Amino acid sequence: MFGYITLTSAKELSENEKNNLTTIFDTVSFIVGSMVANINYWTDAILSAIDKGLIDPKDAKP
Repeated sequence: MFGYITLTSAKELSENEKNNLTTIFDTVSFIVGSMVANINYWTDAILSAIDKGLIDPKDAKP
């Protein structure tokens, strides 16, 4: 998944403010990416367990 955003500011930001925002957005991006990977992993694991008959589809709750 790829994407980008463009931000504008009403005032000029200092280098420190730019670095802080970069750190915040990098952290949020990492967390969201991890969540997507985790959802994908567990979805695959549950579907595989259902296919192998290890769990009943009725028991596979979100």
